[in-house]
Amino acid sequence: MKTKNDCLNVWKGIAAFAVVLIHCTLPGVPGEIIKGIARFAVPLFFLISGYFAYGREDAVLRRREIHILRLYVGAVVVYYLWAAIRYFLSQRTFAQMGAELFPEGGRTVSDLLFFNRTAMAPHLWFMGALVYCYLFYRLLARKRLEERTYLLIPVLLAANLLLGEGRGLTGIAVPVRWIRSFWLTGFPFFLWGSWFACREKQGRLTLRTGFCLAALSAGVVLSAVECLWSGYDELYVGSILTAGGMFALALAHPAFGKGSALARIGERDSAQIYLWHMLLRNFAALAFMMVRFYETTICQTLMPFLVGAASIVLAEVINVFYNTRRYR
Repeated sequence: MKTKNDCLNVWKGIAAFAVVLIHCTLPGVPGEIIKGIARFAVPLFFLISGYFAYGREDAVLRRREIHILRLYVGAVVVYYLWAAIRYFLSQRTFAQMGAELFPEGGRTVSDLLFFNRTAMAPHLWFMGALVYCYLFYRLLARKRLEERTYLLIPVLLAANLLLGEGRGLTGIAVPVRWIRSFWLTGFPFFLWGSWFACREKQGRLTLRTGFCLAALSAGVVLSAVECLWSGYDELYVGSILTAGGMFALALAHPAFGKGSALARIGERDSAQIYLWHMLLRNFAALAFMMVRFYETTICQTLMPFLVGAASIVLAEVINVFYNTRRYR
């Protein structure tokens, strides 16, 4: 039975803010560098989910899968309702609204099923991909095949990097949705988290703090260099090292950050921050546009911090309401 890991909660709190920084980018080159470094966040979330999935009973994994699916579907509905209200207030015709809500016509359903993409909430692909991770992992666990699939980790990550960041070298251009998906991002990191748990259970996991810190530091530097060099906005080699280094450090020092605000945010609020920060960003952008403040450098600088703070407040309110209903 895995015990609570305070350090992982700290990393989850940091990763939640990193996601906000990806979608509310600070201005200028420093903003692009920070955005590039922040790409570790989603891989880290998949790693953590895979780690805590290893060795769990099928019923437990199924409950997690259903819980995430409910969050995913509920959030998609809210984002589409918000988009419909916004278009209605702009007095657009029904045809115009339909064309913008479902811009890719018949491909919308296939994108949702295969790549977890929705037009009005593209960032929620992570939630759909996580549902698929649990679904496929449960199938593997039933047949006791999960450990044999660890060989897929370097294969899938190499394919991700070659088709994404390495597209200039390979000459192969593929849609981003092929890469930012369950297939090439979600599942390899989920399996990697499971691999960590497997090695830990077998007593074969050796974690040296210096090595973990070196991997983390190299990942941060590489991410900054790669984002400036390639101009590519997805997974970097640096992202893999950063996420892996952070995760390994958490396993080596599980009590780090115990009782801290970041640990609380990571444990309680990170999921809700991920779900709703884009909605809050849209609200803030609309408000700033109305007062002609949105295009200013000050606004772009303040936006990540305002959205981050508002996301924490909203997450706390949702969690209080949820717990009140749960134990009523």
